[in-house]
Amino acid sequence: TLSSINMVFDILFPVYTLRAGMSFTLVGSLSGIKMVLAAMVRPFSGALMARINPIRLNVGSLLGLGAGTMLIPVVGMGFGLTAVIALLGATFGSISTTSATLVVKDESNPQLVSRRISYYNTCLTLGQTISPWLIGLVADKIEVTTALMVVPVFFLGIFGVGSFAIPRLVSRFDKTEMRTSLI
Repeated sequence: TLSSINMVFDILFPVYTLRAGMSFTLVGSLSGIKMVLAAMVRPFSGALMARINPIRLNVGSLLGLGAGTMLIPVVGMGFGLTAVIALLGATFGSISTTSATLVVKDESNPQLVSRRISYYNTCLTLGQTISPWLIGLVADKIEVTTALMVVPVFFLGIFGVGSFAIPRLVSRFDKTEMRTSLI
């Protein structure tokens, strides 16, 4: 979901802003600002996780990323857009670290740590494979401006469902794997 919501920005933001009359240079600069802010926040994510429950930080950041993306068409092309870009950069920087950390949190078995990292990376790759197509399909059908507001809601819904289903499936698989590896 993280990479999918981030892709909504990466794919639709340039199209939206170029259609609104921004130059390629400005569009590229704003996208770069987002990633610079993400890089600036990442070193402090560990300290944030020590003060804020990592799951709450992750969910809050994901909601901030979705909300910020949905605000792009609402705020116009001035200072409001720059503020939204700053929000997106900060939330993306914090969530990428917490997401990776939560995958292996409370696991001491090196085999299971490796397996969970593999699951996480597989899901990221699947999201990066399917999301651009899905985002483009939706934008073709409902227009870019509306897609910026609707697609993040869809991906947040997937996150909500996955938050309940995936941990149960992984836990069940890990327990089965542990039993068979002891035999």
